[in-house]
Amino acid sequence: MIYPECEKLRKAAPTSQKIGEFLEWLSEQGIHLATWGKREIEQDNGHCWEEDILMLYSSTTEKLLARFFDINLEEVEAERRDIMETLR
Repeated sequence: MIYPECEKLRKAAPTSQKIGEFLEWLSEQGIHLATWGKREIEQDNGHCWEEDILMLYSSTTEKLLARFFDINLEEVEAERRDIMETLR
């Protein structure tokens, strides 16, 4: 049986590992990923407006790398369960 998401994960592993180590090193240096977002500001007169703000990127390294390598982590988990069931 073929497990395409697990295969993509296997092929990406060496490069993904290095990128993950680099991202961890950046964090240790106090350097963090950020993304632009919007913040709603309400004035006393009841009017609201939005302001662009820089926010810390709030995703795990695993999810970020999976997105970069176009790997569906839910499918990987389903394939792993199927592999385990097949081995029993």
